[in-house]
Amino acid sequence: MEMVLFFCVAALFVSLIAISIIALRRGVWWKNHSWELPELGIQLHGHPVDRDLREMIRRLERALPEEYSERVKRRIMEKSRVGETEWRNRWFELKRFFVLTSILKRVPMYSRDVDSVWHEMLLFTRDYERFSNEFLGTYLHHDPHDQPVFDPLERAWFDWTYTLFFRPTLYSRYVWGSFFRHPMPPELLREFETSSEDQLLERYFNRESARRFEEAKRLCRFVIGTVRRAIGEARKYAERYGRDVTGLRSHLFSLKSREMEPAVWMLGALAYLSLYHAENFLAAKKKLLGRVADSGSSGAGAGYVTSPGFTEGVWDDLGCDSDSGGGDGGSSCGGAGCGGGS
Repeated sequence: MEMVLFFCVAALFVSLIAISIIALRRGVWWKNHSWELPELGIQLHGHPVDRDLREMIRRLERALPEEYSERVKRRIMEKSRVGETEWRNRWFELKRFFVLTSILKRVPMYSRDVDSVWHEMLLFTRDYERFSNEFLGTYLHHDPHDQPVFDPLERAWFDWTYTLFFRPTLYSRYVWGSFFRHPMPPELLREFETSSEDQLLERYFNRESARRFEEAKRLCRFVIGTVRRAIGEARKYAERYGRDVTGLRSHLFSLKSREMEPAVWMLGALAYLSLYHAENFLAAKKKLLGRVADSGSSGAGAGYVTSPGFTEGVWDDLGCDSDSGGGDGGSSCGGAGCGGGS
């Protein structure tokens, strides 16, 4: 009798584990967990950059009065039938998106869930106009596309800048879709190497915001400098050590103690893979990160990626069978069907 009871309990335990894994992979768990982080979960780069990011976030919060956000919240919860936690997760990611629009010239929208909140904001015309002017100094346009075409260049640029500024959570991966599935195009990398700062500002960054707000201008320049530095380090490494991905893994581990922020720590590697392994980018990335993951990471347990292990979350190609995440560009607006620009 005791043996039968033991096997029954064991079977129940195994079943619960299996159900939990299935629910996790289908995105059920994400919707029941809060992924909000203080100060929008910004990456830590050093005093000047952190100061500018925090000032931009404070301006964003001032431009979004509570009564405005509450009205948007009520409409979303009624129309989309989502709970408090899901609302807060979407709102959190939309605010991250708005920060990017203050820095970049165009930011594609890769999440239908997040975009639904933006759409509701637009319906309150005066409030939205006031928000745009206070935050950006100009109107933030929502640009729908009748026949959306997914652009790997735009997605690679979004992934790069998003991760440079924010610590991706597992919800980020769920709601935006898989990160870093596309290399930075060689022509874009060459442009950052050869073009002047003014030319890059004109083509890729929000000049109006940079003109009105000094912190926005400095953050634009920070992105340019970071990309250039990542490219330079990748070329220098290739000239000295070659193009073997396994060797790069060892090199990255040697930098781990000196470079604490994983986004910065990996940007050089991503530039390297984009420059020298663009044709087999996913296979090379898997080889590199699979090796790196052997060190073990505690990032998922903390709710965001905090160490260079990257065993879960934004760096893995987890299959999330859901309405929102799981593809190259989530399922938002057809992958890249709308976006924001000044």
